Amino acid sequence: MEQYEAVLDRIEDGKFAVILAESLNKEFVIDVSLLPEGSKEGTWFKIAIQDDQIEQITIDEAKTKEKLKTINEKLNLLRQKKSSSKFKRN
Repeated sequence: MEQYEAVLDRIEDGKFAVILAESLNKEFVIDVSLLPEGSKEGTWFKIAIQDDQIEQITIDEAKTKEKLKTINEKLNLLRQKKSSSKFKRN
């Protein structure tokens, strides 16, 4: 079984987890109970696929931390830019 990177995009109705695997251009919907403990939206996984189904799923801690750091850096840049407007209020 090949392993792929995937991200937990969202949880719907508290029952279904939507997992996106960009390299496969696929979306998988699984029961929330099948997620590894500690999973939340934005968590990255290593998944193994067989017969178009996720057979194995583990949290990729390094990728999750890396993506979170990138997001926080971008948010900080946006916050800095937001405070310096080109327009003056009258």
